Amino acid sequence: MNAALLLTLLARAAIRPSAALDLLTLAWAFRRPGSIRLSRVHMDWRRATFGGEEPRPLTAEEVLRFARWRRKMAQLMRG
Repeated sequence: MNAALLLTLLARAAIRPSAALDLLTLAWAFRRPGSIRLSRVHMDWRRATFGGEEPRPLTAEEVLRFARWRRKMAQLMRG
């Protein structure tokens, strides 16, 4: 993750507490022991197929949308 993206995400989290919660739970999910560690090649392929174009850095909005989607899916799974 580049510094500009990190700063943008931190600023969004400071403005919107719900975004902060989404980002924290996303970070926690990928840091806990036993979490799936995907290879760099696989992640590059996922980014390439994500937008239908060559791999590019993710935008803050894309990261926030994924974090929000992940939280909503987790809530649905819990019932």
